[in-house]
Amino acid sequence: FQAEDGIRDHCVTGVQTCALPISSSEDTDTAPPGPDISVSPDHLDFGDVAVGTTSTLTVTITDTGDADLELYGMVVEQKEFPFTVSDNDGAVIAAGESFDLDVTYAPVEAIDASSHVRIYSNDGETPVLLVAIMGTGV
Repeated sequence: FQAEDGIRDHCVTGVQTCALPISSSEDTDTAPPGPDISVSPDHLDFGDVAVGTTSTLTVTITDTGDADLELYGMVVEQKEFPFTVSDNDGAVIAAGESFDLDVTYAPVEAIDASSHVRIYSNDGETPVLLVAIMGTGV
């Protein structure tokens, strides 16, 4: 084409490259919407407990998501060890709220015991959460 001053512009031929920034309105560092289970502490150590007595510790279950967290069941994995959990099947924790789960150790013999509490919920990313538990009967 002809420029206004009468000088011909240079034609560009061949492959051209450019950088095109693409932005997203999505925040990829956040969890998807819904319930989100967390526990504190993440393990329970009863230490030494005299045979024939009991010791109870508490795990706090918190819903850090934005929808209700439904607890379907909480069970001890190895039934041969004398750990029990409070019966709280069907509990519902509102978003931002917490719930205390009692775990009891009642040794019947002098032995090291360890297991896990399995917590079943409607958390889409962590439907089963394990809490390590241990104690020593003395």
